[in-house]
Amino acid sequence: MLVRLIPFFSRKMPKIQELAAALKTEINNRYADFESIVLVCHSLGGLIARKYLLDEVKASGKTPETAPNRRTRPSGCATSTPPDLS
Repeated sequence: MLVRLIPFFSRKMPKIQELAAALKTEINNRYADFESIVLVCHSLGGLIARKYLLDEVKASGKTPETAPNRRTRPSGCATSTPPDLS
């Protein structure tokens, strides 16, 4: 009997773009009646949320500064800045 072992790292993991699209679907389905929502994210979740928000701003034709109710402050992800401790 031949058994093929597939290591964890060889499985196809979804891309951030795919996860952001799934987040959009989830938000549209669950929170369509809400005027605004708050996303609290950490690490990879912060990157996914940022991609989602950027896609939403691009789709709206607005700039990030003028997009209403679309603010993010990622924490503990590769693109976050450390807090000002002064």
